[in-house]
Amino acid sequence: MQFSQQALLPKNTSKQYDTPLITGVRNYIDGNYLQMHTPGHIKGKGLDDEFKTFLGQNTLDFDLVGIPPLDYLRHPTGIIHEAQKLAAEAFGADYTLFSVQGTSSANVVMIMSICNPGDKIIVPRNVHASIVSGLILSGAIPIFISPEIDSIYGVCHGISLENIKKALEEHPDTKGVCIINPTYYGVVTDLQAIIKYVHSKGIPVIVDEAQGSHVHFHKELPISAMEAGADIASSSMHKMGGSFTQTSIINVREGLINLDRVKENFSLITTTSASYILMASIDAARKQLAINGEQLLNRAITLSRTARNAINQIYGLSCLKPEDLGGTSSSFALDETKLCINVTKWGVTGREVENFLRNDYRIEVELSDVNNILFIITIGHDEFDIEQLVQALSSLASRFKDGSILVDLERIAKSKGAIRALTLPALAMTPREAYFSKVKYVDLNETIGRVAAESVLVTPPGIPVLLPGEVITKDITDYLNYCIDLGLSVQSSNGLHAIKVIDDK
Repeated sequence: MQFSQQALLPKNTSKQYDTPLITGVRNYIDGNYLQMHTPGHIKGKGLDDEFKTFLGQNTLDFDLVGIPPLDYLRHPTGIIHEAQKLAAEAFGADYTLFSVQGTSSANVVMIMSICNPGDKIIVPRNVHASIVSGLILSGAIPIFISPEIDSIYGVCHGISLENIKKALEEHPDTKGVCIINPTYYGVVTDLQAIIKYVHSKGIPVIVDEAQGSHVHFHKELPISAMEAGADIASSSMHKMGGSFTQTSIINVREGLINLDRVKENFSLITTTSASYILMASIDAARKQLAINGEQLLNRAITLSRTARNAINQIYGLSCLKPEDLGGTSSSFALDETKLCINVTKWGVTGREVENFLRNDYRIEVELSDVNNILFIITIGHDEFDIEQLVQALSSLASRFKDGSILVDLERIAKSKGAIRALTLPALAMTPREAYFSKVKYVDLNETIGRVAAESVLVTPPGIPVLLPGEVITKDITDYLNYCIDLGLSVQSSNGLHAIKVIDDK
C-alpha cells in the first residue's frame, strides 16, 4: 500500500478508555432532575407512545439540551471539552471540534477559516457540494483543478503534486489548498508530498477526509490528514468511524491556521441545541478506534480483500484493485475498505444493478453511478456479510450470463462513451456572486452559454456537475440528459429539466 503510515496509537492509551461526555450525561440522568426546560417531550413523557416504546427509555433520557452541568458545544469548557481533547489526542491533532451537522457544515467552517472574500483557494473540481457552500459563504475565488478520470471505471481520482505546483505558479497569491483524501471511491493521492510543498510556500492545506475517519488507526491504510501534516481536516465519523449518522469532527493543527477563527466560524453556523445522543456516539466511536481500531480494521481489511478477490472471479465484474492505480499515475493509491465494482459488461448501469440487489437480494449499496456500484467494508461487518454479498453478485451474474436478464449491447457502448472527463467550464463569476445575482429558471436544453446560478449534482456522491458562476456547455447538458435518461439522481433546485441561471436582463 502506497502512502501508508505507522500504527498511530495515542501517547497515553489509558486515557482513551475514558468517555467524559457519556459518563457526564449518565451521571446527570442518575440525578433525576425535574426538567423544566427543552426538549419538550421531557424524558419521553410527552412523546407518542408507539415511538416511545420503540426507542426505549434510555435513549429518551439521553435526549438533553445544553445546560451548565452538561456543557455547550459552541463554547465547551466541561465534559464536551474533555471529550474533544481525547479525540484530538487520538487523531494526532492540536484541537478537535465535534460536529452534529455532518461534514457538510465542517467543510464550510474550514473554507471560512482560511479565506476572506476575494481570496483564492485551489480546489479539486470533484469536490463535494458542501465545499461549494463554503465558497459561497466565504466569498472565496476557487481555482479549480481537474482530477484524473479512470479510463475503466470512469471515476474521479485525486489531484497530483504536479498539478498543485502548476496552479500555485499561476496563482502565487493563493491563500489555501483543498484536498479530497480519500475520494468517495477510496482513491488517495500523495498527501504528504503535496502538504510539504504547499507548506514551503507558507500556505495552509485543508483536507476533506469525510471518507477517511478510520485511516489513522491502521498501518496498512493510507496516511491520515493529521499524520501527513494537514492544517485542518474534516472527518465523517459516522461513515467509517462507528458513530451515529450526522456526526463528524474537525481536526486542527495550529500554526498556519488560527484556532480562534475556526472556533468563531464553528459557532457561527452550529446549532445552539446540539444533540447529546449524537455527541455521545462520537465519544464512544473515538474510544473504540483508539483502543480497538487496529484489531477491528484488520478484520475489515481482510474481509475486503476476500471480497475483492472473489468479485474479480465473477462473470462480467471488475473490482478496483490497488495495483490498478499504477497505470493511471504513481501519485495514487487505494483505501482497500472501498469496493468499486464496474458492471458495464453486464450491459446495465450501476443504478440498475443497485435496484436488482435491493429488490431481489435485500442488499443496499453505498452508491451507484453510470458504470459502477460501490460497497464499503467497515468495522461492523463480518464473514457472513461478505459471503452473502458474493453469493448475491454471483447469482446476479448467472442471470446475465444465461440470458435471464437481457444484455443490452448498445447500453454497453453508451456506458463506455460516458467514461470521459467533462470539459472544465469557464468561471464567469465567483460562486458567491452567482448565488446572490438576479436569476431565472431555464429549460436544461436552452441553457448552453448561460451562467449557472446553482449547483447541479448527480448523487451520490454529491459531486457537482455544474457550479454557480460556471458557463454551461453542450458537453454538460448532454451529460446531464444522459444521466436523466439512465434514471440517475440528478438534483437541481427546480427539478430535473430546469436550471437556475443568471438573468441577463
